[in-house]
Amino acid sequence: MLELGKNSEDCIFTGDIYSYYQELCRKVNIEILTQRRVSDIIAEFDMLGLITARVISKGRQGRTREIKLAIPENIVRKSKEILIECIDL
Repeated sequence: MLELGKNSEDCIFTGDIYSYYQELCRKVNIEILTQRRVSDIIAEFDMLGLITARVISKGRQGRTREIKLAIPENIVRKSKEILIECIDL
């Protein structure tokens, strides 16, 4: 399971988020958005200040975003509880 937010130094990349998102969609049987749309949503979260997303170059593999949560730990815990309860993970 994806564990972003254990502490403020944890980071993850856009490709990892998309893979986990696809897995969740399959579990709850909903249509999967394109990787481009998910990337746009990540950019919106960055603009809202929920995350910090820094673009990094991977050379020949292209560019990706290194993402860190920018919200307090107590909100992360409560949000996770709500999501687990709502979608029965």
